[in-house]
Amino acid sequence: MLENNFTIQKKYSLILSLLSAIIFIYIILFEFILPVNQLLPRPSILVESIPSILKDYSFINNFLFTVSIIYSIFLVSYFLIKLVFPYIFITSNQFPKLLQLFQVSNYFLPVFLVFLFNIWFNNSIWGEIIFIFILTMGLLKSEVFLSSHKVKDEYIISAKSLGLPQNKIIQNVIWKSFQPQIFDVFKKNHFLIWTYSIVYEFVNKTNGLGKQFYLSIKYADLVVIVATIILLMITLFTFEFLMNKIKLKYFFWEKLDE
Repeated sequence: MLENNFTIQKKYSLILSLLSAIIFIYIILFEFILPVNQLLPRPSILVESIPSILKDYSFINNFLFTVSIIYSIFLVSYFLIKLVFPYIFITSNQFPKLLQLFQVSNYFLPVFLVFLFNIWFNNSIWGEIIFIFILTMGLLKSEVFLSSHKVKDEYIISAKSLGLPQNKIIQNVIWKSFQPQIFDVFKKNHFLIWTYSIVYEFVNKTNGLGKQFYLSIKYADLVVIVATIILLMITLFTFEFLMNKIKLKYFFWEKLDE
């Protein structure tokens, strides 16, 4: 655990160093060397336009809208997969050929649902909630199916030797073994979920950062685009850091494939 913690701290130190270098280069290049250009706005203009961005584009509301949808669905999905885990695990062992179905599903592009939901839900908030929920639950269920054979036999044998019934073994032993794996699904697909959420909001013009990108592109407002991207990078970095801290504190034991 201490080794993992050290590795994570080293990783984020490198990321912070890289970001600091990028910011320094950006300030020097576009504030002093290329103040007039068609690529990126001057940093001073970016800072000066913050009040206008907050007021004219409802920046805070859009940001909180997207954040609340993504992380509330993460939370609901975790507890829901915990609830249905015994049924999924038993099904995956009784019908192993279903694994092939989930492997085929890798070729399914969620962007197709974005276009369909545009017709079915128009710009309703429920369309995005259902879309992100389907995407997240699909990733979690696929992980359970694809990793069900990785549960170590010694854990199950030890539990049976203590006289535990099957439902208790699944809840207290197998689910515990799966928890780091399940949490890693959120970590590995964190950026992906954010991307599809923004794409959904952009295409369907619902509230959120996607709509803000749509409006800023429509009005060719480069300052808003850059400011939104910077905020998005900071948000992703911050939440990934928090998710690593949560894993080290609550899901620190080895994964199924370790």
